[in-house]
Amino acid sequence: MSAVETEFSSYLDGFGMEMADLQKRFRTDGYIEIPEFGPAGLKADIISEVYALLEEHGQRRQLKIASTGNSPRYYEAVGRNAIVANSEAIPASYRSPALLRFLAELTQEEGIVPVPWEPEEIVITRMTQTGDSHGWHWDDYSYSLIWIVEAPGEDEGGALEYVRDTEWDKQNPRIEEYLREGTVERRQPAKGSVYLLKADTAMHRVAPLTKEGARRVILCYSYATLADLDRDVTHETMEELYPEDHASV
Repeated sequence: MSAVETEFSSYLDGFGMEMADLQKRFRTDGYIEIPEFGPAGLKADIISEVYALLEEHGQRRQLKIASTGNSPRYYEAVGRNAIVANSEAIPASYRSPALLRFLAELTQEEGIVPVPWEPEEIVITRMTQTGDSHGWHWDDYSYSLIWIVEAPGEDEGGALEYVRDTEWDKQNPRIEEYLREGTVERRQPAKGSVYLLKADTAMHRVAPLTKEGARRVILCYSYATLADLDRDVTHETMEELYPEDHASV
């Protein structure tokens, strides 16, 4: 067992007494935030790698995505291939058997696995400019686990907003209809926390930053269920956002 796996396994075992409560909250909301997540040494290594990767490999994305109703993607980002080639703690923790078991138990799924399309496994994003936003969208696979490295203040924008129980039709995403007819839930996860979202059926966005100097830095792990492995999945959004990663697939 690697040092990362040993550290992570010991830490996650400590959630045993809380698991029933975590399951109930996630089942109710399709979302859960866990404050100050991660063993201290591993977390420090992950955060250090996030900043190093942003400085060396971060690229500005300034796009509107047709398959999500021309919603914006305005931020800096590092794609999966650069992350895996230039870090150790991040890819090791993403594939941690202990983390996969923890997520399966939390979601009460038969199994949680890395997504079957490598370019979608891991991304890093950094929002730093007023108006930066990760606009309304869905994810191709079931679950997103987001590490909050930096978070804006509550009056600075950058909140997670989502509408549960929606369906992504890539030819007709119906975002305005869902916003009119659904309930927009809002969360402001804190620095140091992680949150888990049922990301393929919750239409979600990161609201625009509204104040100069506000920042939001996250590390996103995408995961699939065993049922996802039998679905035909296309990757239009990620192909537009990370063409350098998809070109080699």
